[in-house]
Amino acid sequence: MMSPEAAEKYSRIIGECKRGGKKWTDPEFPPNERSLYRDPNKAGNSACTGWKRLGEMSPKPQLFKDGVEAGDVIQGQLGDCWFLGALSGVAGREKLFFNLFNSTDVNPYGVYSCRFFHNGHWEDIIIDDFVPVTYGDKLLNAKGSSVDEIWVPLIEKAFAKMNGCYEAL
Repeated sequence: MMSPEAAEKYSRIIGECKRGGKKWTDPEFPPNERSLYRDPNKAGNSACTGWKRLGEMSPKPQLFKDGVEAGDVIQGQLGDCWFLGALSGVAGREKLFFNLFNSTDVNPYGVYSCRFFHNGHWEDIIIDDFVPVTYGDKLLNAKGSSVDEIWVPLIEKAFAKMNGCYEAL
């Protein structure tokens, strides 16, 4: 369950999207080099060729496809196997796992909220569905076992936002 502050922010974002008739882009974690690196001058060293919405990469995106399993987590080019290994462990325990998501549905406005137990309390992280891609518009970082299953890149993105950028992972 989201904190009252996060729930209010989430509702406000959804309302703005409905009124404007468009998907949300997170101004705190934008689809650019600032979200990839602590020092954006490193961008020239990246295999990132752009950003795409997860819904653009799959004809039928689903947050979870046929349940959740440890084998759903596939590492990308980011060296965050320590996080993905822990995530795989949690994925094997569905009751615990579903505490990490505030909704189990694909959001038509590209707005998602994940929860992490951080520094002794639950922290809600609201993100959009833009993810970094590499050549051929393939996910640069972690992905699910199916192109349609989007929970893995979303939770990795939320964790990156909580830590300041993908490089911090």
